[in-house]
Amino acid sequence: MTFHRLFALMLLLASAVHAASPQSPAPFVREWRAVMSSGEAKLLPYAGSAFKIERRRISAAQLDALETLLLPLLAAELKSMGSRNPPSSYFRQYAAARSGTHHVILVHGFLRDAGHSIDWTRKPVDASEGADSFWDAAYVVERHRFAKLKRAGDAVRRTVIFQGAA
Repeated sequence: MTFHRLFALMLLLASAVHAASPQSPAPFVREWRAVMSSGEAKLLPYAGSAFKIERRRISAAQLDALETLLLPLLAAELKSMGSRNPPSSYFRQYAAARSGTHHVILVHGFLRDAGHSIDWTRKPVDASEGADSFWDAAYVVERHRFAKLKRAGDAVRRTVIFQGAA
């Protein structure tokens, strides 16, 4: 077998293996994330008695670590719902909170087209449209993982909760 044929065969095999392996989702857009002030954060879903909003700085490194874990979780939830939206198509709003002795970062995500009429970097976006347009999650900083949340009336706890999804 000549070198060219061997090389062509190797390229063909490599492309077949790459095509067979699951693709990882496109990364989140860094410019599409904002940390809410403690006053505005009180309006986010899940802010309240279970998650007390507090004044605490959330660093870019914390957000990077959180989003690294969130990306595949959100991709899996979207896929299970039959959604065609990739995780990278969502804006994210973050808020510092506390649950008992744990520091928590609340995450509120919404599709690009869902929150364009307000200043999303300072004001929480209303999640009344539902379906896969809006979701929420809670990251427990000390545990480096997401909490399981439960939507009112739901028996199942999930890492990512879609507002209005059946």
